[in-house]
Amino acid sequence: LILGLAYKKNIGDTRESPSLNIIDKLINLGAKVDYSDPYIFDFPKTRKYKIDLKSVKLTSTVINSYEIVVLITDHDFFDYDMIKKNAKKIIDTRGRFSPGSKIIRA
Repeated sequence: LILGLAYKKNIGDTRESPSLNIIDKLINLGAKVDYSDPYIFDFPKTRKYKIDLKSVKLTSTVINSYEIVVLITDHDFFDYDMIKKNAKKIIDTRGRFSPGSKIIRA
C-alpha cells in the first residue's frame, strides 16, 4: 500500500511525484499495489502511466491487509498512530515514524 500520490504533502498535484514511478515499477515486478491519497481519488492518466487504480480509504482492516505500507507523501490527513498500530511493515521515506522493528527508513 502506497501512502500518498501527490508530489508534496497536503496538495493534489502529481506532477513529478515519485509515487507514480514507484507504483509502475512495483506493478511491473508483479506486486499487487494500491494507494491511498485524500487529495487524489483516481490515478492520473498520463502519457507515461495508464494505471487503473483508485485511492483506498484507510482503516485498520485495510492497512493490516497489506504486507508493506510505504509512506511516500506525508499528508497531515493521515492518522499515523493508526497506521503504525495496524501495519505489518512500514517503509518510511519521510521520517514520520520513529525507527523500530517494523519500521524501515528509506
